[in-house]
Amino acid sequence: MNRVVLPALCAALFSLSAAVVRAEEAPGIGAVAPDVTLTDTDGNAVKIADLRESTADGGEKKDGKVAVITFWSYKCPTGADYMEKFGKLAAWCKEKGVAFFAVDSYGETAEQAKKYREKNGLEYPIYMDEATDVARALGARKVTATYVLDAQGKLAYMGAFDNGAEAGAGDYEALAQQAVEQV
Repeated sequence: MNRVVLPALCAALFSLSAAVVRAEEAPGIGAVAPDVTLTDTDGNAVKIADLRESTADGGEKKDGKVAVITFWSYKCPTGADYMEKFGKLAAWCKEKGVAFFAVDSYGETAEQAKKYREKNGLEYPIYMDEATDVARALGARKVTATYVLDAQGKLAYMGAFDNGAEAGAGDYEALAQQAVEQV
């Protein structure tokens, strides 16, 4: 299949597997992201709200972290193509102190995703959303949908991970990374 048909097929499959969210229920740009918890394939949980800038009880200010949340699936026809791109962005995020979350909302189990991660030597954790709660909360309706939250937990970007071109190609645009650089 060509590169135009595969993303469309992937989006259609994800739409069928995840509960459909009405646009008015999803947060918009500038809104504080819903307080959701992500759990990786090893059972480690992260509350997105804990990444937000805040003031502690003693009046001390806690710096927030920028976060990138990308929905993906290795079962999606283009999902495996994104593994290397996700790895590069995850490494870049780690260097910059940005939290990176590859979220599987496609119906795989934690065990399946963990085996895939280990088999393919993925160095970033995979967070599970088997009940599609996180996808619904953010309004994600297709895989490789990406959300960037600023240090206050506000939605700064939602859209494509990249423009679909091969990484390193002259026409490649790393849209998620560009969004992070702007916040």
